[in-house]
Amino acid sequence: MERFFLELEPPRKVMASWPHVVVVGGGFAGLKVCHALARQPVRVTLIDKRNFNLFQPLLYQVASGLVSEADVASPLRQMVGEAPNIQILLGEVVDIDPEASQVVLNGQHLSYDQLILATGSGSTTFGREEWRSLAPPMKILEHADEIRRRLLMALEEAEQTRDPSQRAFLQTVVVVGAGPAGCELAGSLIELMQRAAGRDFKQLRLEDCRVVLVDPVDRVLPTMAPVLSEAAAAYLRAAGVDLRLGLKVEGIAPGRVSLSDAAGEIQLEAATICWTAGVRATGVAACWPATPVARWIAAGGSWWSRTSRFRAIPRFGRSVISAPIPIPLLAAPWRGWRVRRCRPGRGWPATSWRAYAARRSSPSAGWISAAWR
Repeated sequence: MERFFLELEPPRKVMASWPHVVVVGGGFAGLKVCHALARQPVRVTLIDKRNFNLFQPLLYQVASGLVSEADVASPLRQMVGEAPNIQILLGEVVDIDPEASQVVLNGQHLSYDQLILATGSGSTTFGREEWRSLAPPMKILEHADEIRRRLLMALEEAEQTRDPSQRAFLQTVVVVGAGPAGCELAGSLIELMQRAAGRDFKQLRLEDCRVVLVDPVDRVLPTMAPVLSEAAAAYLRAAGVDLRLGLKVEGIAPGRVSLSDAAGEIQLEAATICWTAGVRATGVAACWPATPVARWIAAGGSWWSRTSRFRAIPRFGRSVISAPIPIPLLAAPWRGWRVRRCRPGRGWPATSWRAYAARRSSPSAGWISAAWR
């Protein structure tokens, strides 16, 4: 078992007395903590399943081909690895032992004085895992590549199709979820299709290019102010996006989406289906003790204690904290916890709270700060 840099001794002897902070996750939150702790009297180990930081807000442009992968993926070692007190490890944390203050990755145990979980969120189909292969989400580079591949292959097939109805089917895209990601993806895909049909293909008609945006809510961007929703809806309609709001997805099959409302069921046929409708906690939540708080975190809630000094907020795109109040987490006894629901649509803690957590780092063994990017 090694404590730092997987060596018997740190690179400099003076580091041996410094507290060791393990940061799990190289997203916005993890990088913010590393920047705050760079060249400070603290040893930092940043762990991530990938050795690059992904700028997720521009994934929709990767999916539409407007930017390349290199424009949204930056190597972690170039961003923070040059600091002498920061090391970066490629791997996935599969277990956490709060009693021993250790994390397990790549078959090894790594001790910490402080642990910061910044593992982000993944996509969810709300228990319908069979939909995942039919409607790819948009969380990682592979998702964006798959969406672009499916759309471009559908257009290539439409170019060789003699049947006008089949050609229109191949030129139709359904995007499930009218949040920021869904609106951005729908707008960029309709622009891509119209540009390709008008410039790169000879048999495709502009009027057959169709993107349908579906959501059970009554307006796009429901977590934002109504005036912003109205402006976004007007822009999307002007661009050619068909808004189908107030409809619930009942089923997804190859080339078909089943929707329902109070009036009955509606069938949408589309060659390309994309999913941006939900997020979930990452797998690291499964490493936590089986307590009501841990189960609440895994379900996407926030939690706090009146007598504690820290608070953990998972920001699954819809979480908020009123103030960055630190709390002792896994190493502390699971008593006195109170749970409350988060207000939706507030992402501003994503970096400010993490910087606060870095500033409040202390040598106390067993203190853990949890955060999601």
